[in-house]
Amino acid sequence: RWISMQLHYCRTGNSSCLTPERKEKLKEIGLDLPRGDEGERTSIADAKWDRQFRQLQKFKEEHGHFDLPKSHDPRLYHWIINQQHHFKEKNPNLTPDRLEKLKSIGFNLHERVDGESSQELING
Repeated sequence: RWISMQLHYCRTGNSSCLTPERKEKLKEIGLDLPRGDEGERTSIADAKWDRQFRQLQKFKEEHGHFDLPKSHDPRLYHWIINQQHHFKEKNPNLTPDRLEKLKSIGFNLHERVDGESSQELING
């Protein structure tokens, strides 16, 4: 809820509530702030997706692979599965930009985080 309000303040330009210092602090914790007229992030969903992507990228940098145990970060684990499901189902939530980002870090959308194929992911 708090993040939603900060994004709302940023989107509406309410400078008395979201000072440049606060904007900088939000960026430091990895939140992409909307800048609608500059063509950058414009939704909370985009900010959340980017935050999870950065978590995935960080995991890969630290461990050298994407074999994320569910116990390590259940939220990221489920996010990964959702991206793979969106890819398989051609869901518009996995935009070309998002797909390109995942490919740019070498993420395989056809393979589960535990090494099984995406068909096994969908079929259980």
